[in-house]
Amino acid sequence: MGKTISALRKLEGSLAGLYSTLFKLSYFSINAKTAFQKIAMDSMEHEELIRLLESKLDEYEGLVDDEMITLCNSLSEEAMKLSESVKKMTSTEIFGKLRELEKGEELAYQIYQKYMKEAANKKDNVLVLILKGIVEDEELHDKLLSALVN
Repeated sequence: MGKTISALRKLEGSLAGLYSTLFKLSYFSINAKTAFQKIAMDSMEHEELIRLLESKLDEYEGLVDDEMITLCNSLSEEAMKLSESVKKMTSTEIFGKLRELEKGEELAYQIYQKYMKEAANKKDNVLVLILKGIVEDEELHDKLLSALVN
């Protein structure tokens, strides 16, 4: 497994864990809980799709620079730490941290866009469609988080 694929799987998995944890907290509104559950489910699905497509996506290793991979791993670590500490935080503190983590959704979006463009160049239409679905999910996550934290 390439560095990029490993970092993406880790990021999606850590985000899924974080948002599942947030969903379980009782003091959030139904809108927030629903958004958290949607992001958690999508992130789990993205992690699984990346696992299934690993050998194909490994062909594109090198599209993503080391700086993006390092940032991806760093955001994964932040999401895991936040997941462990959210039960001791207020909703205001959590939303502040989520503003910082919005970068994770943006970064994943950028990486998937690179893969989608390369798949289109190689005329791999099925991969393009799968990646397009993931990109659309990432855009929705970004909008949901923006709506919640503002």
